[in-house]
Amino acid sequence: MKKIIIPALLSILMCFSLKAQDKNPAPLKVRFTGTNNLEYLKAIARKENKNIFIDCYTTWCAPCRMMDLSVFSNPEVGTYLNSAFICVKVQMDSTASDIIEIQSRYEDARQIKELYAVSAFPTLIFINSEGKLLNKITGFRDAETFLQLAKDCSNPELTYDFQKEAFLKQEIPIRELSKFAISAKQVNDSRTADSAARIYKEKYLDLISDEKELLSNEHTLFIKTFPEIINSKDRYFHLFFTQQAYMDSVFTYPGISKTVVYRTILREEVKSKIQRIDDHKYNVPDWDSLKKTITTKYTKHLADTIIINSMISWYLASKDWPKSIDLYVKKNERYGIQTDGLSGVSLNNIVFNLIFKKCEDVSVLNKAISWMELLISVSPQDYQYLDTYANLLYKVGRQNEAVEVQTKAVEILELTIQEKGMKEYLESDLLELNKVLNLMRKGIPTWPLQTIN
Repeated sequence: MKKIIIPALLSILMCFSLKAQDKNPAPLKVRFTGTNNLEYLKAIARKENKNIFIDCYTTWCAPCRMMDLSVFSNPEVGTYLNSAFICVKVQMDSTASDIIEIQSRYEDARQIKELYAVSAFPTLIFINSEGKLLNKITGFRDAETFLQLAKDCSNPELTYDFQKEAFLKQEIPIRELSKFAISAKQVNDSRTADSAARIYKEKYLDLISDEKELLSNEHTLFIKTFPEIINSKDRYFHLFFTQQAYMDSVFTYPGISKTVVYRTILREEVKSKIQRIDDHKYNVPDWDSLKKTITTKYTKHLADTIIINSMISWYLASKDWPKSIDLYVKKNERYGIQTDGLSGVSLNNIVFNLIFKKCEDVSVLNKAISWMELLISVSPQDYQYLDTYANLLYKVGRQNEAVEVQTKAVEILELTIQEKGMKEYLESDLLELNKVLNLMRKGIPTWPLQTIN
């Protein structure tokens, strides 16, 4: 089945008519309209003297589902939004199970996606009755935070478009640019956010001599939001490199020091110096030279880890599956595997999409099986991990064990659907699991027969 960074949870579409909205002006949850047509929504908003709220979601988005369950069902949120906004939910992806009503809205969804630069989910958009952006945020927000964001839309000076216009006219004091840059990042206006952040760092942050001020809550939030503006010559990098435990504590973010150091060196010493792959016409980078440079400037361990990860990315991009697999196995044998959080998800994705689908070497497949066993020992109820494990077992000929594990994955997912009432969101996953299980029982391959392109 398809592996994704966030486990597949599909969002509820709760559509109600505008007529029903009029009959009950203060329901206990957000009341969404039954249309995605922006021109129609703007016309209704003008008529009722309201703004418009757009919830852009996808069927696989877990945070989108969380917004449904804990925010849009909140009585205080519902009361305010229904009184001040015309609310609409827009499904931004398409699935084979979409009903005709959803299919008829694909074009409206595409227009909203292009008009408001929607690229992550959920994206929560607030606009006025003319379609002008008031605010836009991505990701989950709790009910209290979301409600305040909605209320801020009633104050023109707090809206994003107003702030951006002031920034372009250079009317925002340098000292206040950090807050604006963060606002621009939240609405996914990356170019403006990057511009404001770099101006703030160059004209204010880099001039600070007091380390206490440099590490204030305001500035640590700024750096956490824009770690990419750090370079190896500034004070933040020096602190992250030489005082990792201390900086992790100050930023209340375990591992941020290693991450910033790693990404800064990667950007300066590797990405800026290797040729981009273009239609498979490229020169393989001089990995030894790059490693030597990083070792001289920093440490051998950093050089080794940065270069092996860069090589894996490079050969994946060039679709050299055997080389990618060989390097990935060497990396795991040298450094071990991580099974917690997103590291576990990443491991599962690579094992399924690269090793299971692209590899025929039984010794490598067996190594991947051992990795998945460690991963499942940490997360025994994750049906996607079990699915990957079962497919690996099946590919090496352990059919009975594969069927047993895949059956368990199906049972776990069925129980999840039953206990949480989530059939609408997980049904496609269940169909895929059962499809694979039936293939296993019949002795039919569950992997692509053409593994090397």
